[in-house]
Amino acid sequence: MKQILILIGMLLTGTAIGQQPQFIMPLWFEDAIGNRDTIWVGADYRASYQNINPQFGERAITSSFDSIFEVRAVHSDDDDWETSKVIVDFSDFGPSHCPLYGGTRIMIQCRYLPVTISWDTTLLATNYPCNVNAI
Repeated sequence: MKQILILIGMLLTGTAIGQQPQFIMPLWFEDAIGNRDTIWVGADYRASYQNINPQFGERAITSSFDSIFEVRAVHSDDDDWETSKVIVDFSDFGPSHCPLYGGTRIMIQCRYLPVTISWDTTLLATNYPCNVNAI
């Protein structure tokens, strides 16, 4: 019973779930033979542009890259190059502030080129209209 109450308390305070960033979107990658991978990039004024932010779902990946096809992201100013499948970089988010300052670095390990990258353009048009759907 005590464990259930603790779990409910964590869910109500948001510590078990983490924070939702102000903006986040998937980037889809596919190599020439159909291998696929996805990373999530986002922006938030509470985020770091240098360190992994566990509160936004970022988890450092310490294992080696897959030998066939894998995509990872890195914070723009991370000198340690900690990779993750989710990266939320710092941004003064809002209608008058479009740029994601340093940008997110993307690392691709691929055996079968070319790699196609796609995204939902409506997310950028809605949230970052001055970027004209460009990444």
